[in-house]
Amino acid sequence: MKGPGQKNVEILYYSLDLIWKPRGGLVRFVFVIDPQHGKFILMSTDLILDPLDVVRIYGFRFKIEVSFKSSLRILGAYSYRFWSKLMNLNRRGSGDQNLDEKSENYCKAIFKKFLAYEALHTNIAQGLLQYLCATFPKTVWECFGSWMRTIRDDISPSEQVTATALHYSLPEFLKDSSDDSNFKKFMKQKIDVNRSDGIKFAS
Repeated sequence: MKGPGQKNVEILYYSLDLIWKPRGGLVRFVFVIDPQHGKFILMSTDLILDPLDVVRIYGFRFKIEVSFKSSLRILGAYSYRFWSKLMNLNRRGSGDQNLDEKSENYCKAIFKKFLAYEALHTNIAQGLLQYLCATFPKTVWECFGSWMRTIRDDISPSEQVTATALHYSLPEFLKDSSDDSNFKKFMKQKIDVNRSDGIKFAS
């Protein structure tokens, strides 16, 4: 069969249901030989799942893991201090709130707000980075402001490079008065441009 995301690549596989002690029952093991990625063993507790589907699912899982890693290291997902006006105030130093002691409506409201936070980080922000690096690679490289041995105008930059380019070009964007957008007004109220990291300007 063709491997997930691969073209004209054939893989060999063999499926076997065996008792696995940590599971305490049968587990489907799929032994795979891939000419590009070598030999590996996949596992599934769903004994009805076709072995080929197990291989495909793990292929997609790898892509999801890469995306998750990018969200953590580049966007800083899950590294912020979550707060909402809906939450009850805690005394300083009292630690995290225990939602098990809260009402169902309270937990639903907090969970809804948390999903909004994560949608912004993992979907909108990451999607914008991917759009910029794929659509404006030359501009991103010009604003990168650092050195890489692999810089090539004909190759799209990574999400990390694009995030760095945005970081360095933010002060210049905010100091430019030609575009008096609402976003720029909002940002100027929140940060001190003269103390921002990135491109330094002479006064």
